[in-house]
Amino acid sequence: MGSNLARNLASREGNTVAIFNRSYEKTQTLLDEHPEAGFVPAHTYQEFADSLQKPRTAIIMVKAGGPTDAVIDSLVEVFEPGDIIVDGGNAYFPDTIRREKAVRETGINFVGAGISGG
Repeated sequence: MGSNLARNLASREGNTVAIFNRSYEKTQTLLDEHPEAGFVPAHTYQEFADSLQKPRTAIIMVKAGGPTDAVIDSLVEVFEPGDIIVDGGNAYFPDTIRREKAVRETGINFVGAGISGG
């Protein structure tokens, strides 16, 4: 879901974009189809976090609900206070409020910015 946004960000001069998908095959497909983007691929959440400059920023584009919670929980495990998680999916706003409160308690910043979907 985030491949077009990743390509857009990578097309801007000076940007380097790290990408991660739970299914590495999808990451590999994006790498194969768009070598010009210069993506930095990751196989694991830890590898993804290690590939980012601090303070880290991750823009997540996943299905609303449980999948979003799972990705946020995994990022919280490898991110540090001061890092930023941006949820670009169309979450139900009470979920966004709940997530922001929970993530804030870790010292990690959370932004709910629904930019995806219909």
